[in-house]
Parts: sequence; structure tokens; C-alpha cells
Amino acid sequence: MVATGVDKGPGGKDAAELRRLQKTDMTPAPCHEDLKAYDYVLIVAPMGALGGYREVKYVIPSRGSVGEEKGGQDSDKKHWAVAFALYDYVQGVSKELYAFIQDTIIVNLVKPQNKEKPVKQEIVEQLKLLLNCNDDSCTIDENLIDTLLKLEGKTSEAQKTIDRLKELRKEAKIHFVPGVITRWIEEVLVTWRGGNQFYDVLKGTLVYYILSALKKSCHKRIAIFVDTSHGINYFVTALKEAVPLAATLYLIHRIADGEPVEKLDICSYNSDPYPTPSRECQSQKGGDAQKDKAEQADKETPSLKIHLVERFEMVYTHKSETETYTSINLYPVRSLVEDLFLTMGLKGIVNYLNQKWALGEDKWKSITASVVLFLRGILGWSLSIAHSSNEDMLAEIGETVKKRGIRIEQRSDKNEIAITYIWGSNRKIGTDVVTFASIHSSLNRLGRCLATPRMIEGSPYVCYPTKELEKYIEQFYAPPYREINLNELASVRNYLEGKKKSDESSVRDSLEEKSRDREYCKPLEGGKGFICGKREDADQQAEGANPRNFYAHAGLSFELDWGALKEEGELLCFSKEVERVINILASSG
Repeated sequence: MVATGVDKGPGGKDAAELRRLQKTDMTPAPCHEDLKAYDYVLIVAPMGALGGYREVKYVIPSRGSVGEEKGGQDSDKKHWAVAFALYDYVQGVSKELYAFIQDTIIVNLVKPQNKEKPVKQEIVEQLKLLLNCNDDSCTIDENLIDTLLKLEGKTSEAQKTIDRLKELRKEAKIHFVPGVITRWIEEVLVTWRGGNQFYDVLKGTLVYYILSALKKSCHKRIAIFVDTSHGINYFVTALKEAVPLAATLYLIHRIADGEPVEKLDICSYNSDPYPTPSRECQSQKGGDAQKDKAEQADKETPSLKIHLVERFEMVYTHKSETETYTSINLYPVRSLVEDLFLTMGLKGIVNYLNQKWALGEDKWKSITASVVLFLRGILGWSLSIAHSSNEDMLAEIGETVKKRGIRIEQRSDKNEIAITYIWGSNRKIGTDVVTFASIHSSLNRLGRCLATPRMIEGSPYVCYPTKELEKYIEQFYAPPYREINLNELASVRNYLEGKKKSDESSVRDSLEEKSRDREYCKPLEGGKGFICGKREDADQQAEGANPRNFYAHAGLSFELDWGALKEEGELLCFSKEVERVINILASSG
């Protein structure tokens, strides 16, 4: 078992910063104690070497909060994995269990038995029987579980692994993910590696599978139970980082589809370690005594406690003197994207993503720009740019996630077998690829749903109803992005309705400011609205807006090509020529 109680928040950031951003009470009831608050519970668990699991009794705390457990619910029933104990505990609500197993479990099922063959040769032959192989190139896909369940174990550990897989299959959805292993099989050293990209591919694969699981749910009040008790340390860490990312992507997806989630909580659980044998048991030697050590230790401990380690609210409530509203926690994805942007800048990110997943730099530029602008609170321009780039990669990403190439190499100079993942040369799964693809897909759908094309003074624009934009701003953003956007929309509405404000930054005041030599914005004929960014003297037109003004006004700075129309209610319109906006983004990295 792995102790994973370090106080870190999603994305590897310090939990204190996340809690400050959430502005929530950090002593709520644990998820398992508040099951009536949910209509769906998803339990996710990384699984270790299944042959080493032991059946024990578990107790789940029933009172208290993070760091303070009181009492608990005990049972005479034994479980061989914490995930099963959690799954049995959840009653009266729709539930699913997803078990993630690393491909490297295959190595534990290999055992040379033919004395007439070299050990090395027989190991390779057995590996190839378990995989879909052509010479030394093999493939792992979703059919692997069916292949393994048909086996008969060549050792007691192998048979126990197969039996555990069969038990898992009855209750859980099993997904195989990349892994790393080093193991001696008799005198042969077997290594399985994935190169420098391995961890990113593993986490990206987990994000994809968890996001896909959530998408199958149409529930509005969701809890994700994360079992961190089993599995090697990097595997548990990858899952803990993947869950909040997947949850945020799912919340964005649901808002874009017009069905926002009311509640989504993440609770991480970790059990006490298996008990160690008594001194009397440890002093015994020999076959039967060795075999009985674990059973003796289990009898000495009545139950193992499952601890609530962390609880995060992904949809949280803001209260002020005048209103109460909710917003989603964008921190996990914003942290990932902004870290990339700070390190690489726009051009660097585009090149980096295109090397991992070849779409062409122009397409990745549009995708990256729409995602970064969205996370920085520039919803209008983000939808406009996403609308123009109809790239939905998620289906293709899914096919790549479910099928991995493997190379088996016998090293003639050493008694060693090297197994290596073959990542696609231009189709490499990674956390960033899945994140950008998912957000862009949501923005593209939302933009196309809301868009109304218009020609304004001979130029093409894409327009969105201001009331709809306001609704989505309130669902996506927390302060200060929420207030900035709503204030700018109010300014636009005041002008269209003919209301003059004293605020010098309002659109109407800017239009009426006669002291300026050239006006960035001008009214349209018949009082139909206004348009910005169109000077008569094109040679002296600004190349782009000041980044500070751009962000301070939610992208509605007067130097840019946008406008508003008083028709079909009110429409906020954005030019299809977005290069100047992208240039601002590039200069403000």
C-alpha cells in the first residue's frame, strides 16, 4: 500500500492555494457520510499486483471530517481491495467502479516450464501469446482482458491474479493503462519501459477514461471516490492529478451542452497498511509457514480503517450581500495551461502540441488561442475563434488511448528482454493534448449553437445573444472574471438601450467623446448599434490593442473589430478576422 496523505491539491499545487480560491468551508461532511446529497457516485482505483492482495475487514469512518475521524461502520464481510469496500458501502444511489490496471501485469503471468527450451525463448513466446504480435511488434487493446481471463495460472500467484481479474470483471469496468516494471524471471531480467513521455501518456490516458466515464452520466449531483490505497506510487499520483482535471473538463462539457452540474465533489480515501506478522509468525521458516504469515497477521487485526484524505468541491457557492451563485472550479485546467503558456508562450505551445499530435500549426494556433482566452475570462473571442476551427479530436484520441504498440527485444549480449511502448510518431497521447482537445470541443459546440452570422458594413462577423453570453459567463466564471464580463455586457446594453452612464469607460461615453482625433468606435446608421476598430485612416490603425485594456475589458477593447447590434434582443458581434486578437495573446504570454 502507498501512503498518499500529503496535503496537495489537484494539479500538484499546494492545497492551501486551492482552498483560498475555492472560498469554501473546509470541514464539510465526508462524501461517504453525505450520500443523500448525490445521485451518482463514481469510484476510481489504481490496482497493483493482484496476486499480492489479501482479504481483510475494513472500517469506514462515519463521523468527522478531514483529519478528524470518529467512530465508523464495521462489517464482518471481508474485501480484498479498498475499492470493493467503498463500492459496497455506497447504497441507495447510482454507482460505478472503474479499475485501472497497468499492462505490465502480463509479466506476472509468465513462467517458463519447458525444460527443453531456453528460458529466454520461452518467456518471449509466452509474452507473444498474450499479445497481438507480428514478429517482435505487438499491440495491446481493449481485448486484453478477455485474453487474460481465458488463461490458467502457471503459478499460485498467477492463478490468484486471474481469479482477481474475474472478480473485478463482475463489479467493475476494467481499463488497462501504460506501466513500468523490472522483474527477474528465473535468470532472465525483464524490463518494460515507456521513455520520457511515459508519465504524461499515463496521466493523459487516465484523464480520457475518467472523462469518458463521467460523460456517460446524465446526473447533476456527483461524487468521485478516489481509492489511493493500492498501486505503485507514480500510478497513484497520476490518478490523483488526473481526477480533478477530468472533472473540470466534464463540468465545462456539461455547461456547453446546456446541462450544468449542480454538485461535484472529489473525495480521496486511503486505508491503513496491511498488518505485519507477529514475532512468532516471523520467526517461522519453510513453505507452509511462509504461506501462512499473511493469514496469521490478518487474524491479529480486526479491521483496517479507510481514511478520508482530501475532499474538494468542484462546483462551489459564492455568497454576497445581494446574491448567491455558483461557479465551477477551473483551477486544475487553468494551472496546467498557464504553466505551459508561461514556459513556452503561444508559439512554443503550438509547436509542442503539433509535434505530439500533428494537425498543422494554424489549427493548433486557433485551438490554443480559444482555450487560453476562455480560461482568462475572454469568452466572446474564445467562442468566435473556436467556432472557426471545427477540429474535434476526441474520437481519434479515444482510439489511440485504447490501442498501444509494444516492441519485444531480446538482447543477445545480455540475459535480458526489453519491452518498450511504441508511441505514435504524430499521435502521442498526453495530458495537455486531451485537455486542449476537450475544452476546444466544448467551446466549438457552444459557439456553433449560439452563433448568428452577420455582415456589418461589408465585413463578416459572428454574433451571440448578450443574454445567452451572460448566462454562460455566470456558469463558467468565479470573481473577478465574472464581474469584469458582466460589467462590460452591462455597458454594451446601456448604449444599445440609449442609457447614458457617468462611467467614462462605458461604450456610450467613449463614442460621445468628441475630443478624440479619431474614434475607435462609431454608431451604425439608424441607431442599430455600433462597431469598433474601424478607422477611416487604415494606415494609422492600431496593430492591436493594449494587452492591459484587452483583459481589463474582457476582450472588448475599442481598438479591436467588434460591435453590437440591437436586433433579436441584443447581439454582441466579433469579426472573423481574429489575427489581431491572437497577436495580443502572443504578446501577453
